[in-house]
Amino acid sequence: MSWWGRAAFLVMVVLQACSSTPKLSDDGRRVRDVTTFVSELDRAYEHRDATALMSGVAKQFSEREALQRTAEAVFDRFDRIELGLTIERIHLEGKTATVFLHWDGQWRAGGSAPIARQGTARFEVDTDPRPVLTAVLGDNPFVANPSAPP
Repeated sequence: MSWWGRAAFLVMVVLQACSSTPKLSDDGRRVRDVTTFVSELDRAYEHRDATALMSGVAKQFSEREALQRTAEAVFDRFDRIELGLTIERIHLEGKTATVFLHWDGQWRAGGSAPIARQGTARFEVDTDPRPVLTAVLGDNPFVANPSAPP
């Protein structure tokens, strides 16, 4: 094979290798799914959608009813909510993902000045078959009391 033939072959091999889609490991897929799930919880809360928020909370979540009541009360009181959930790290163990995060939120009613809160939390997420929130430890962003003074 000539030098040009070898060079063309090498270029084809490199192009083929670069064009294939990388395959995620099972852990990589779970981390991606959990990250997407946390974003969906954030979006549901910001859009004041109690149904979407609660669809991501496991039935066995110990404070499920209190979470739903508090979220609905906040959604009724405030017409604009901005919540930023920032994942610091995700730890996988079996079917459970532990999500360490911090959050910043602002709640606004009408033309009044926003009420700002922030905190850190640890979400326990069951990842099988789809992610659901099973526990929140630390400062729960969904039950943060924006009415209380900081």
